[in-house]
Amino acid sequence: MNGDFSRDSFNPAKHFTRVLMQQGRVQIDADWNEQISIFWQFWRSFVTDSVGPHAGPEKDCGFYIAALGDLQKLQVTSEERRRLQSILGRQGDFLISPGRYYLDGILCSNGEYLLYSNQRGNPEPLVTNGPPYLIYLDVWERHITHFEDDSIREVALNGADTCTRAKAVWQVRAEPLEGELPPDIDRRFVEEQWTKIVNNWQPGNRGHLKARAKETQEDTAPNIVSPESRYRGPENQLYRVQIHNGGTVVGDSAKNGPTFKWSRDNASNTYGVVLVEGAVVTLDNVGRDAGSGLRPGDWVEIVDDKYGWQNQVDPPPLLQVEKVDRGRSQITLKTQSGYPFDKHSHPVLVRWDQKAGDPRKGDTELYHGAALIREEAGDRFWLALEDGVQIQFENSDPPNTYRTGDYWLIPARTATGDVEWPQKHGKPHAISPHGIEHHYAPLAIVKFEGNVFSNQADCRYQFKWHRTHADLPHS
Repeated sequence: MNGDFSRDSFNPAKHFTRVLMQQGRVQIDADWNEQISIFWQFWRSFVTDSVGPHAGPEKDCGFYIAALGDLQKLQVTSEERRRLQSILGRQGDFLISPGRYYLDGILCSNGEYLLYSNQRGNPEPLVTNGPPYLIYLDVWERHITHFEDDSIREVALNGADTCTRAKAVWQVRAEPLEGELPPDIDRRFVEEQWTKIVNNWQPGNRGHLKARAKETQEDTAPNIVSPESRYRGPENQLYRVQIHNGGTVVGDSAKNGPTFKWSRDNASNTYGVVLVEGAVVTLDNVGRDAGSGLRPGDWVEIVDDKYGWQNQVDPPPLLQVEKVDRGRSQITLKTQSGYPFDKHSHPVLVRWDQKAGDPRKGDTELYHGAALIREEAGDRFWLALEDGVQIQFENSDPPNTYRTGDYWLIPARTATGDVEWPQKHGKPHAISPHGIEHHYAPLAIVKFEGNVFSNQADCRYQFKWHRTHADLPHS
């Protein structure tokens, strides 16, 4: 979640049951958000323990995969069946049935028969006469701001965006099953191979990060921070380190290896894109002040709904600002953006804060605007962000597989002159990414017979509601 937060204080290992507000105390966003996270974890755990990792209610189980060869199996009227048959005009396309399905305790709801190719992101139909396909459900949480949903703004407060939202979103995806396969692939085959299959989409080892604030002898401005502080920033910050290009590190400075970008404000400095004309981008604003505004030399990227829904591996390019025209709310980029402007996709420009430095001194080395990842172990090499904040990507065997979009959050505090980071034996502990977590469930295996394919194995699970003595009427 890249909102304007102070920190994420939720720690499931502490097993807290609730947050208790006290009278006359300062209220902060972290307490409210932690309460919601406590309940969200409880609710998901309860649902998973009750119905399993993934299942749907017997009477309204959704996400049945129906191709042309499966329409007779649907419990619909003959008129509705003819209508659905007319929708399935493209070879390799299929329908997703309405209903509910729970995945890792997250409710996925589909309101009507939906054509696979008509999902957000517009996935391509399956290749006819091809191999069997595994059809699966991909679920994750998406951060929603007023850019994506303007109703979040409060009109009575002149359109202030007081809070943001989190939304569970889903996509039905298809994966070709290659290699040597048994003659009759069924749900058991998928279950036996499931861990291996999921590891291709979401590797178990997606990298581990350490963070600290180093000691420094540099002079500091009086009356701002203590000279003994190690974190030297004048304000509390929530640093966000996010993987830009994924992959595996090969060598010390492989130019085609994984990269990262970082923001001192959790990438919350975002600006609505009004128009893109080559290298000139018109925005709804260019920042309230110097801290939140855009400056020449800044690295930015344009993201929109299409990128988020397509779950792309390749991130949008990082672009550098050449000129800022505050009067017109315009910026000029050093290169053409290449972005196909579509206002209906809610395009947003995001500011990142990485800068090029001297790699020999531990500064970041940029490649196409993003910082190259170097892996180390122990205290031998740390990458400097700014104001004493340092990070280290820990090497691993087998090698880390970094995934685009994964991120870590690092709260930095002036009161302690340090960052808040888990410790182990008095040293910063290397931890896996804070997000984004995707959740997967198999739905079906489809096979082709000529140009027509059908659902050969339904991989969904269903649960029943059982009457108990508590349901009986009381006298």
